[in-house]
Amino acid sequence: MSSGNDDFRLDKELLPIMLDQRVRNAARSPLTTIDPITMRARAAAEFVPWNDTPQQLDRVTDFAIDAVTHKIHVRLYEPRTNDYSGALVYFHGGGWVIGDLDLEDGALRIIAKQSGLKVLSVDYRLAPEHRFPAALEDGETVMNWLTANGKGLGIDANRIAFGGGSAGANVALGTALRLRDNGGQMPIYMALLYGAFSRGQDYPSYQEFGDGRFGLPSAAMNFFWNSYLGDSDAHPHATPIFADLSGLPDCYILETELDVLASENSDMVSKMRAAGLEVSHQIYKGAIHG
Repeated sequence: MSSGNDDFRLDKELLPIMLDQRVRNAARSPLTTIDPITMRARAAAEFVPWNDTPQQLDRVTDFAIDAVTHKIHVRLYEPRTNDYSGALVYFHGGGWVIGDLDLEDGALRIIAKQSGLKVLSVDYRLAPEHRFPAALEDGETVMNWLTANGKGLGIDANRIAFGGGSAGANVALGTALRLRDNGGQMPIYMALLYGAFSRGQDYPSYQEFGDGRFGLPSAAMNFFWNSYLGDSDAHPHATPIFADLSGLPDCYILETELDVLASENSDMVSKMRAAGLEVSHQIYKGAIHG
């Protein structure tokens, strides 16, 4: 753990955001002491400023995909409605406990506009009500549905990539592993942003940033992992740092420097490359988790 004030390490545009977050955190109960419903409402309120001036697209459509026992709600962002193109299937962050289709709406609109790709956001089931492997089951169901039905949405099912941030990166990678092992159609690429890949906290970045001064404390990650897995043994689809990564698509990994998860992202890059994947690895200096 660093001693003294090391706020100088923060990107200058992030410093006022971090200072404001510290003030708000000091005035309210810690995240790990409130119930999931309250936690989700708090997160939704905090993301309002990021979503209040949405990028305009040709069309944004909400619909549901039938699973065996429930419906999976999704949102399709289309920068151009007359295109037959590839798509990014995106899984939101939130520690497997928080999040919905609205949480990262603003960011996904920008991604769709700037990339020219259709983006399909997945409202997968959340823990602790639905523990592992529920989120991955939903991801697999969505991919299998797209393989069969994507053409009707103007989506080339042979040009689908997976993406996600934080716990969503975990869900994206875990879903790809599940599809590989079950013989399903794989994504052609993955974009994994500051992902959670290991339940263990013995990484150097946990030791350096675990106090939460840059946003995400180790106590919160412990809470999220416990909510997702409970007391069950870690499955390699849930903790993919320990998975056989061979046969997966190539990948982009974004690592944020001032983040408890930084070290495991570097570790994942090494393990993917050792498994034969081509990995583009970017470290965002001065950036915090999320």
